[in-house]
Amino acid sequence: MPAPLEPRYTLKDVVDRARVAISTASLVFSGKRPVAEPTRERVLEAAADLDYGGPNPLASSLQQGRSGIIGVFAKGRLMNSFSDPFAVSILDGLAQHLGQNSAGILLMPAQGAGQDELVRRTAGIPLDAVVFPLGGYVSSALLEHLRHRRIPLVGTGYPEADDVLHLRMGERGAARAIAQHLYDLGHRDVALIQLPGAKPNAQGDVMNPEALDRTAGFLEVFPDALVITAGESSSEGGYEASERLFSDSHSVTAIAAQSDLMAVGAVRSIRAHGLSTPADISVAGSDGIDLPWLVGTLTTIDQRGQEKGRTIADMVTSALAGTRENREHSFTLVQGTSTDAPPQHAHA
Repeated sequence: MPAPLEPRYTLKDVVDRARVAISTASLVFSGKRPVAEPTRERVLEAAADLDYGGPNPLASSLQQGRSGIIGVFAKGRLMNSFSDPFAVSILDGLAQHLGQNSAGILLMPAQGAGQDELVRRTAGIPLDAVVFPLGGYVSSALLEHLRHRRIPLVGTGYPEADDVLHLRMGERGAARAIAQHLYDLGHRDVALIQLPGAKPNAQGDVMNPEALDRTAGFLEVFPDALVITAGESSSEGGYEASERLFSDSHSVTAIAAQSDLMAVGAVRSIRAHGLSTPADISVAGSDGIDLPWLVGTLTTIDQRGQEKGRTIADMVTSALAGTRENREHSFTLVQGTSTDAPPQHAHA
């Protein structure tokens, strides 16, 4: 049988033991103003005797109207956010900037439970603001709950709502830039590996609307491109999608993937079939993550993840200070060694 919990002493208990005013004890722990050394020592000795570690910072901050907690909703499973270097770079930039402003992030799943359950979980958390730095689907019930709390909401294009501030990059334009690059190199037979969640589910919800935007931009240049939806946004997902191309005997000279990890998977698949990149098949990605273990360099869209995270955090701190504004985030097409002109025999 577990031992009973020891009583949790409060600042009032310390005050009674040290025989000082509660305001005096508060000053000892906050350090905002000096306290006579004998009095300070008496308060700290009383706290040590009671094993009291100091006032609850959450309770103290709530008295000031702030919890210091910024909710970060991730699309899909939380594990995916930690396994994707691009997602990690955004979260890193977000956490760094918020940390400099005495706030921290609480990573929360936007999916995986019923709508009522997500709302119930969220309702018990004192949030100063909520961000959706990785986009994706957000249930209407959860969004309505957050909206009623009248806290700043910041996204990267999704969820779509007038009261959600957005840092927009232009997913369609970025995908179009990659497609135009391949077209200018001379490619005409191309395939696109699409991120999962682009197709509506049984309820008609699109879990990854960014994927649809990227696909639309790519198809503006290659309307007849073969589109394959990956099972997951990972190297394994890209590999499996590329293998489907080979198993169905599709002949392409270039593959564009909607994430760098999926592009790496496509490169692996191409090599497994005794072919090379870009001599036989060019490959392009999107995100701009660091791939030091990849032979050569990947042609991609550099989104500068850390900078994106810092900008989102700055939008949050500005909104909390009373300045609400949407912002634009630029991208850069980076041409690596993974794309080149199609082989001469391709259109012979």
